[in-house]
Amino acid sequence: MTKALCLSGGGARGSFQMGAIKCLYTRFGFRPDLIVGTSVGAVNGVKLAEGKALALTGPPDTHLVAMQELESQWWGTICRDQFFLMRPEFSLLKGMLLDSGPARRQDLSKELGFGSIIAPFSGLAGSILLQIGSQVLNDLLRNLQTLNSLCVLDPIEKRLRDRDSLNLLKVANGTPLFLATVSLETGALRYVTGAGLFVERDGTTPVASALDASRLNLPAFSGNAVDLAAAQDALSDYRAKQATIAALKEESVTSSTTANRRVSIRDEFLDLVPKAETALRRLRAAIRNHPGVTAGVSVVDGVIASAAIPGVFAGKKLGTENYVDGGVREVIPVELAVSRGADEIVAISCSSNSFPDVESFDRAGVLGCLARALVDTSLSEISANDLKPPGLAEGSLIVIAPTFDVHGSVDVIPSLFEIDMHYGFMRAGDVLQRGLSDEARADAFTLSNALARLRLDLFNEETLNRACT
Repeated sequence: MTKALCLSGGGARGSFQMGAIKCLYTRFGFRPDLIVGTSVGAVNGVKLAEGKALALTGPPDTHLVAMQELESQWWGTICRDQFFLMRPEFSLLKGMLLDSGPARRQDLSKELGFGSIIAPFSGLAGSILLQIGSQVLNDLLRNLQTLNSLCVLDPIEKRLRDRDSLNLLKVANGTPLFLATVSLETGALRYVTGAGLFVERDGTTPVASALDASRLNLPAFSGNAVDLAAAQDALSDYRAKQATIAALKEESVTSSTTANRRVSIRDEFLDLVPKAETALRRLRAAIRNHPGVTAGVSVVDGVIASAAIPGVFAGKKLGTENYVDGGVREVIPVELAVSRGADEIVAISCSSNSFPDVESFDRAGVLGCLARALVDTSLSEISANDLKPPGLAEGSLIVIAPTFDVHGSVDVIPSLFEIDMHYGFMRAGDVLQRGLSDEARADAFTLSNALARLRLDLFNEETLNRACT
């Protein structure tokens, strides 16, 4: 039997996931043979991948050690600056976008996925016009047009590159790991493995646009010099044209570029793109029958790319393309686990993926409505489809998810993390406890919901009282 652990995205709501993971590992003795993660699920998953089967390592239980170290990292995250940083170019917006008042948190806790980050823009335009001058506004708008994100995940990246926090050698030799990420250029869903390979959605085919000339050699092509030469020529042609396209793009957004030059750039761009696409197709054809050819990238870069909510957090360039949050295409990454033969799959969702029965959008604002319709609703549908991949055997998938969200995707508050982690632990127990009747399981859900809501209400009440004194 192959056990897979599939970890969804959800930003700071990964605290719920952490609690559920702890319950899986400590109460039910779950030890995955495969881990697939996206977004914060990639951040959690890469640490868990340090674990290796006890039969291969002997005591101590490295799965359990990795889980305990991951839990310690969550407990040690006490402020937002340990999670992400606002770009200095957008520091003016920090107070408007990242207000963490208790009333604001109550609003955010109702929202799904990326909506809790996008929603603050609802009243942003008026606030900016009232608070800043025209020149500053012009600079802000220019930065919004030329920079790809408001924030960076530098604190998480720094932690991942610290060997005391993450042992990449253990990851490479531990539990097989796949991290979902999406190309901004092509929209393709791809995976970075724990061994640093970069593969297409099928989990095997190397990503041609990320190939490096050093990996194109005779052994990789099983001595086939003709295909090797064809691949080398196609890669060189593709890389040269792609570099020119990138340089043209950079020039086009430079303020000193004249209108006439921008017209020329557009024409050059339209001429080059089809030629680069042809070179890439030739490269794919040359390597198609050679499984020894691999594309390699940094595992840490893969984690950051997977966690980079587009427009909010800076992604990563892997090969020649820019990559962002895998949740754009796959919120709960179950598909790959099924395709790789997993027959016992536990998927942990960080967010409720459902809408409240009673709510009002009468005065939500234009951007608030757009966030709900184009982001929240879309992500809810994606999540539902993620849980029904082709080939999924009946009864092989167990889903652990909250009924409601304790906090928002950007709320980094230790007390809320504690409530959410305990909620995740209880919910995992609700789902996995064997022998319960449907009525008893429903009662367990009701009880864990009531306990988490009570603690959240008490926290908000205490915070409001403190703010008023």
